[in-house]
Amino acid sequence: MKKNIKYISILITIIFIFISFVGCSSENLPEEQTLNNITSASAISAEHSKVTEKGSQTEKTVSESDSQNSMPKQNKSTAAASATDSTTQKTSATKKAENKTTTKKAVKTTTTSTTSSSITCSIEIECKKVLNNMDNLKAGHEEFVPADGIIMSTRTVTIDNGDTAYDALKAACSKSGVTINAQNSVYGIYVKGFNNIDEFDCGKQSGWVYTVNGSSPPKSCDKYTVSQGDSIIFSYVC
Repeated sequence: MKKNIKYISILITIIFIFISFVGCSSENLPEEQTLNNITSASAISAEHSKVTEKGSQTEKTVSESDSQNSMPKQNKSTAAASATDSTTQKTSATKKAENKTTTKKAVKTTTTSTTSSSITCSIEIECKKVLNNMDNLKAGHEEFVPADGIIMSTRTVTIDNGDTAYDALKAACSKSGVTINAQNSVYGIYVKGFNNIDEFDCGKQSGWVYTVNGSSPPKSCDKYTVSQGDSIIFSYVC
């Protein structure tokens, strides 16, 4: 387009030179012919202006079109970048949630693995106080009292985690061959005697009590839950 405008400008210049030359050499030309030449030159000049304007408008339109076409591409690129960032953030959040879940599962697994299903404790049965009160002992029961007052020496037993002192007592007596005389009461299981030495056999206040680690629990032995390593002793008092 610019080359065409250049060629037209050169052509117009040549025509003007030619017209001027003709005007100078032919002073006797009729006035009407001179006017025609001027009119033709004016027409050519006007056409040149139109062509120039059209060229400028065409270039402007092409420039605007290129600009408009480039804007959506930029917007698409920006949108794509935003979508990528959003996807990255979601992926990161998902990984964090998975890591937290994995950590919680690991903690629970560790806790479960360290909890034992069984425990051990020791049981002893003694009636040493009867030795000091033989005069009060019911007749015919002397043969049931051991010389050292120990009906069952300390015995270690393994029971299920959550078992009671009475469960441990039954396990120990079963292995040692000791008989248990027990009955239900409103307070729970009450142990009345071992190997024929029962309550009231050595006075009106005589009977069996039990201690755990040296202390008397405020509940019957079938309601006391044993802990690992407990030392349980059943003693006869009179």
